[in-house]
Amino acid sequence: MDFLLCNNPLAKMPAGRVAYVYHPVSPRIFFSIIEIDYKNQLTDFYYKGNNVIFSYTRKDGLRRLFVLMSIHGGERDTDKSLAVLRQAAAWYSKCLNKEDGSKFGESSYSLLQPYNEKQAPRLFVLQLKATGQCLVSYGTGIFCGDDVTEAKGFINALYKDYENTDVPDPVNGVINSI
Repeated sequence: MDFLLCNNPLAKMPAGRVAYVYHPVSPRIFFSIIEIDYKNQLTDFYYKGNNVIFSYTRKDGLRRLFVLMSIHGGERDTDKSLAVLRQAAAWYSKCLNKEDGSKFGESSYSLLQPYNEKQAPRLFVLQLKATGQCLVSYGTGIFCGDDVTEAKGFINALYKDYENTDVPDPVNGVINSI
């Protein structure tokens, strides 16, 4: 996969943004890479757009958390756009490893485990242990809840079967943590 790292040396990135990346072949996607400071409280962390959350871990134990967020373009088929974003996470991790590798050795990256692959294949939940907050990545956006209860309420609202009101908790699943 071809990706182009887009940096403007004359401009300052918005807070949290570390890079912009362009995927020049179909599906053409322009996206930003946001680094999450998972040790501090997140405020106003709500985004619309296809996204992937991943972590990058160096051999010395330093762990960094990122969101790749689609800004423009992509396929109408969300799954195709998300597949490109997952490939971009691997590519960006290789870029970081190229910078860090000589000093710290081979680093690794990992995507989140799906919340419930069968019932909600595009849903990923990440609890930030330091703050108790939960990030819910639902494929076309990110929601930040104050705690697990708020995150589960959001998930249930996303997947509620309004035709069958007898279903109290439509989706249960795995909550990743960092």
